[in-house]
Amino acid sequence: MRSEALTLWLGRMTNAYDQWLKRANAVGLRGWQPLALLGLVGVSVLGVIGGAALGSLPLFLISALVGLLVDLVADGLVLVQRLLERAYLGLPERSMIREFALLLLFTRLGMPDGEISWAALLVFLVILSRTFVILVDRQATELQMPKVSTRNLSIAEVEESTPVSPLGLPLLVAISSAPLFGGLVTAYTGSILALLIATGAYSLLAISWSSWRLYDWVSTSRKLNPQEVMTAASEEIALMRPEVLVYFSGPTEALYQLEMWLPVLEKLDRRVLVFLRERPNLTALKQTTLPVVCIPNPNDTMDFRLPTVRVAFYVAHVGKNIHMMREPRMKHVFIGHGESDKISSVNPISKGYDEVWVAGRASRLRWAAAKVGVRDDAIVEVGRPQLGGILRGDSAEERAGRPFSVLYAPTWEGWVNDPHASSLLLMGPSLVRALIERPNTRVIYKPHPFTGKVSPLARKSHAEIVALIEGSGGRNLSNGAAVEQAWADAVELNVVVDGPEPTLYTCFNHSDALLGDISSVVPDFMASGKPYFIPNTRGLDHKELRDSSASARAAYLLDPDPDCWEEAFADATGPDSLRASREELREFLLGPYFADPIEPWRIATGDLIDRANAEWPDAEAEVAALGRE
Repeated sequence: MRSEALTLWLGRMTNAYDQWLKRANAVGLRGWQPLALLGLVGVSVLGVIGGAALGSLPLFLISALVGLLVDLVADGLVLVQRLLERAYLGLPERSMIREFALLLLFTRLGMPDGEISWAALLVFLVILSRTFVILVDRQATELQMPKVSTRNLSIAEVEESTPVSPLGLPLLVAISSAPLFGGLVTAYTGSILALLIATGAYSLLAISWSSWRLYDWVSTSRKLNPQEVMTAASEEIALMRPEVLVYFSGPTEALYQLEMWLPVLEKLDRRVLVFLRERPNLTALKQTTLPVVCIPNPNDTMDFRLPTVRVAFYVAHVGKNIHMMREPRMKHVFIGHGESDKISSVNPISKGYDEVWVAGRASRLRWAAAKVGVRDDAIVEVGRPQLGGILRGDSAEERAGRPFSVLYAPTWEGWVNDPHASSLLLMGPSLVRALIERPNTRVIYKPHPFTGKVSPLARKSHAEIVALIEGSGGRNLSNGAAVEQAWADAVELNVVVDGPEPTLYTCFNHSDALLGDISSVVPDFMASGKPYFIPNTRGLDHKELRDSSASARAAYLLDPDPDCWEEAFADATGPDSLRASREELREFLLGPYFADPIEPWRIATGDLIDRANAEWPDAEAEVAALGRE
């Protein structure tokens, strides 16, 4: 019973730590965590040097322990690691500082010159051993890394070629601390024996591990060469006969662009393959039943044969798309990751695709007005199949007894750092403060994953909003498990949702209104039928704004002057005078209603596969040829 309780507690602690790391990595230098760790690194380095110079064993010991603990935590914070490495204060350098400071401590404690000479030799041996083990471990892993990796696929050659996991930083820190503690015992007792034993054990372990890693690399390389693994993967996937491919390339934080489509593709009633280009995304991608293949190298990607794939979907405009788009036997379709009236929704690069799939007529007219070269016959209206799970809004009577929940989901500032692209920069904190102070109203704050990537002001505004919500007694729902009970417990609290979970659509279902910018969030929210507000950050004439942006036509527009906001809030929570306008606009933006929202996708996909097969009817012959090779 105790062991079960301990296991449960450890699981909770691990989950809490993982969530903490996710939040800390997401906010970067906007949060206190990276700055605190960088400060502790500086304190520990100065502490061991100061303790050694003063001959203070207690100060040296405490500073060394702080440094080792920071080493363990810093492993998960990507930004902290990068900054330390740029400052030449990575783990090897910090370890060497402690070890050289240990030699200084020996001299200040008055150890004999002969023993200090031996200690210097042992410290040099430790540094040499650590350098060797890191070099061999990293190089062997890199050289042994297969050209292709998979998920939800059982390919013996791929599984056998997967390298042994490299030494993780926590284990490396723990092993490297042995000579340091041996040296501290030597400093306390005055005998070099403890440092000698610790160094000998460490060196023996380093040589043994490195020899085994080299042997594993050589034996694996002899057993399977990389090209054999690629050929085996190509043959196995060809035998699955995938008809549809969804392609993704980008950083891990952009995976939401792909993940929003996975539930749709799983129900498409076609054989679908997920194709990734960056290896970290293979493990970061959320759970899916679809087979996944990852091929980082451009030449390998272009050489990888997929004879039965007839439709390739693309969720973003990235340079690596060309490595797949060069395949003439596929119909290449841009599906994006949301539609809005932003200029990025009519990117001229879309001319390179066979078709561009959009939700409704609004998008077709937007492309025609943009005049960027995308033909009207290349635009296909297929609705927004992800929106089937979005719930319709409650009436005022049904909301009785609980606060009116406003979801604030601003877009990010964009790569050009336009201060008016996101309301977060100029109006965000003021809007959230007004909602928090408004009676019987609460805020759900869901920032864009890229918030603060470009603008320091966006980072500042985000931090201010989080502080406002925390100061009101609110909580962060991304800290723990994203379950309905967490929402029920926070039904009267202001909340922050700054992680991938709970999802944006889950936030839709727990809100009564949206406060959003001109972005894809607004059209998607239209599926709920609930009221929504759009901040008019430029202070434009309302008619001008509604004429220039279709999604603004049924919105409550909030001008920069806060005195105008309450009238809109009161209308949305009461008579809701824009309800009929929203219903009319919904079909224009999202297309006609279907009981099964995926049905238009099935029809469009089937039509495209049939057309591609008519043009390239040789798929089965090539599969058979692959089997004979």
